Amino acid sequence: MDIIAKKYIESLEKLKADIYVNCKSGDEDYYLRNTENFKLPPKLDFNFEISTVSTSGPSNDGPHYSNSNWLPKTLPSTVRIACTPVDTTSVAQWSPTLGNYITQIKNERVTMIFTPSNFCRDVLLTYDNLSVSKDNIKVIPFGINENIKYYNRPKKKKFTFLNVGVSHYRKGTDFIIDAYCTAFPKPENTRLIIKDHPPMYDGGWQGSKYSKGNSIIDTQLTEERKKRGDIIYIADMLDEKELLNLYYNADCYLSPHRGGSWELNTSDAMASGLPCIVTDWAGTTEYCNSENSYPMRYEIVPVNGKWYADARWAEPDKYHFVELMRHVYEHPKEAREKGKIASDFLLKNFTWEQSAKKILDVLTNHKPKVNVQEFPWA
Repeated sequence: MDIIAKKYIESLEKLKADIYVNCKSGDEDYYLRNTENFKLPPKLDFNFEISTVSTSGPSNDGPHYSNSNWLPKTLPSTVRIACTPVDTTSVAQWSPTLGNYITQIKNERVTMIFTPSNFCRDVLLTYDNLSVSKDNIKVIPFGINENIKYYNRPKKKKFTFLNVGVSHYRKGTDFIIDAYCTAFPKPENTRLIIKDHPPMYDGGWQGSKYSKGNSIIDTQLTEERKKRGDIIYIADMLDEKELLNLYYNADCYLSPHRGGSWELNTSDAMASGLPCIVTDWAGTTEYCNSENSYPMRYEIVPVNGKWYADARWAEPDKYHFVELMRHVYEHPKEAREKGKIASDFLLKNFTWEQSAKKILDVLTNHKPKVNVQEFPWA
């Protein structure tokens, strides 16, 4: 979530926002202090802190949540905002010592929630015990990488399918190679590139390993399949230029996720002009439809995850996935046209500048009603 906090601040700075904002993500703090003659405490009606709060359950070090070092207690009044992605039909239940999302929101006196998609907002609205009023749950979409542009891909000898991200059960990485080999039993004029995240930690959620040789990839990428020569696995860190080149040299993006609040890699890929095969559920429905992508059928099933209570998510239809891969390969002109429609739509409607403007509008024109007496340091 660090990238979200950074982008919020960078985009607000470009707008020369005359407010005090502190974005927190984990142990990182990103400050915006564009107020003229800024002094503590600043002479403002409200001061804002946006803290990234995950509902996806803890990592090895606990939940992705910062519950300390809020804005200095000398400030006259602080509006605390939680930036909350939601991946399933439920928010995660955490350990007894750390509490859960609902408890944290209440204990930290959060008065507003930013969430990236209407899917996320709809899930949060199902919680009657959420201490934040429904009117103060705001949809602030994530933005597209500002360096991405539409690329009209020339016809190449090999048709390239691409997936970028972390090999994770939630992201559906566990059956991408299987589906590809079913769609193309023998090597044709195609190839599959999976760009994984470099090593993070071993023994991640549901036993996956975010590293080279991780269990999700190893299960599918057998020695026999390695000999095919058309499946490329990349686990090294790439700089931005190298990553963009992956997008620009691919022909179709694969996003068979089971859930997710937005999926930044998917929106970036589509913004570059890549047609996308994507699960027709969760946060990606904010920008994916049958006109600009290839929505995949699914079935809603229990998550059965350790950190979720009664959560459900989508199980993509693997046969439909195979069918769509064949269709895109056999209809490249149609796919390129969808990619152009997707790029135009995303670059027009989902920029970080637009997200910052929505944040600024909320913070300056729709200040939540806060009783300053609730804050003993005011």
